[in-house]
Amino acid sequence: SNMDTPIQNEDLYKLLNIDENATEKEITKAYRTAALKVHPDKNPDDPLAAQRFRRLSEALQLLTDAAARAAYDKVRRGRQAAAERARALG
Repeated sequence: SNMDTPIQNEDLYKLLNIDENATEKEITKAYRTAALKVHPDKNPDDPLAAQRFRRLSEALQLLTDAAARAAYDKVRRGRQAAAERARALG
């Protein structure tokens, strides 16, 4: 995924490896698991580790904020529908 894309354009559920109906507890747990993996201290040779780590933190903040998550879900569903329409048109 491109690190320059706005957080809203990324599939945060995929990023955190969770179901889109995940509870706040599941989101936090998934974040901890993912954050440990990409933590810059754990990946001294990966120049993108810090960006990945920051992206995960942004995802956590967005998905644990009910209003922000609802807005994000709406955008995400719209994007998925558009992609499906595009595929259907071939």
